[in-house]
Amino acid sequence: MLEARWILATQEKDGQGAGKELFVRRASGLTRTVSPWSALVYAFVCPTMTFAFLYYFQEQTLYLGAHGWVTSLLIFALFPIAAIYVFMSLSMPRSGGEYIYASRTLNPLLGFVACWTLTIVGINWSGLLSQWAVNWGLGNLFLAEGVSHDNQTLTDWGKYLSITTPDNRWVIWVIASVVLLSAFYVMSRGTKVVMRAMWAVLVVQWVMLIAFIGICLASGGEGNTISGFEAVQRMSWADVTSAVKELGGIPGFSVAATIWAGLAFVNLSTLGSTYAANISGEIKKINVAMPLSQLGAMVLFVVYWIIFSKVADYGLGEETIRTLAYLETQGQASAMINTYPTISYMVVWMTQNWFLVAIAGPLGFLAATWGGILGLSFGPVRNLFAFAFDGLIPSWFSKVSRNGSPNRAVLLAGVIAWLILTVSVFTTWYSYITYTVTIWMVGWFILSIAAVLFPYIRKDIFEKSPSLVQAKLLGIPVITILGVLGACVSALTVYATFVT
Repeated sequence: MLEARWILATQEKDGQGAGKELFVRRASGLTRTVSPWSALVYAFVCPTMTFAFLYYFQEQTLYLGAHGWVTSLLIFALFPIAAIYVFMSLSMPRSGGEYIYASRTLNPLLGFVACWTLTIVGINWSGLLSQWAVNWGLGNLFLAEGVSHDNQTLTDWGKYLSITTPDNRWVIWVIASVVLLSAFYVMSRGTKVVMRAMWAVLVVQWVMLIAFIGICLASGGEGNTISGFEAVQRMSWADVTSAVKELGGIPGFSVAATIWAGLAFVNLSTLGSTYAANISGEIKKINVAMPLSQLGAMVLFVVYWIIFSKVADYGLGEETIRTLAYLETQGQASAMINTYPTISYMVVWMTQNWFLVAIAGPLGFLAATWGGILGLSFGPVRNLFAFAFDGLIPSWFSKVSRNGSPNRAVLLAGVIAWLILTVSVFTTWYSYITYTVTIWMVGWFILSIAAVLFPYIRKDIFEKSPSLVQAKLLGIPVITILGVLGACVSALTVYATFVT
């Protein structure tokens, strides 16, 4: 059984006929079980598009004046980076992603740093999302159903679970730990089981969006949503607008804020989509799977984001969202509605149908977030496996189980994610969440530099790569051009995270 028994070698005959191997990959125990379509599903589901239901509101709180749906267009800035992964994975189709690409092109230390940034951020997010699943999934489910049907028991439970406080953090921590454990248990069952889970989550994400579209279109627009807000929250919208006036009013739209919000938050929702390259040693038909997964996922992201944001602007009202976001900069919106105002919770202002509230709101958010917990550590586990396989961390972690899972690496990632969850629940870790983009982009910057230099430093591999990888434009390798664009996008995004 081979992870990717791919050998790039040239025979440099000497007087005795000896050969020189340039790139040799010995058997690891992982097998190619992922189809190209499953690779696409993983690339799309891994970062979970339910982030849209959170980030569309949240970007307005950190980048005052950002222009709603326009921020989604910044996803196009990531296409050069996605293309870099396509080119590099076709040249070096081995699990480990940027660790392999940068270490073979630049040096092992830079390769490790580039990959470690993406690895630790992915595992970090699995821990954080476990808490979100409890607060804005389970907690908001109880709260939304309680307030919409005047059920005080559900409402009280919803209030209790929706916001982590010193009084309930131990309860949140225990429930979130169970959620996290369930995802890592599925991961330990092997790649095939994980891919089946990814397909199931894909269905959840699109069903959630379709239900959300129907609710928004049937709501009649912003005026009716405000009436729904007053009925459900039992307060006047005039009180909300008065609070905004006391703060000086909503800032006007800003081009700069829109760009920074798009780079930091919209792109944050795609982090993890490139993990398909990190599991390339387990993917069949790599020449088909990599373009399909890397570029196809980006296309789906654009479609999902634009549809979601335009529909949200109609159903909830862009002014409504911006008003609450501005209040949240002062911590007032959460206090008013007894939870952080995610879009998935706001669904209850447009319909009181318990089933639609659940699938288009908190329950859909919970299920898709669980998929994010699973997907955002699955790729990093393969990175840890690659580190152990090459001796960068103890080789004990490279052991593969009978079902084809590197369970010791799974255990290591699970422990790290659980520690992150613990820190998140008991500290103010979440307030620094934007800077995970900073860390991630440092890794992508190193990867982009590797892409720029790859045709020149590793001519031996470049010249034996597929014809697509060797393509040139005006005599310059396309991968070099992509590397320049990727480096610019990465550096600009790092800057964007420091101007909140």
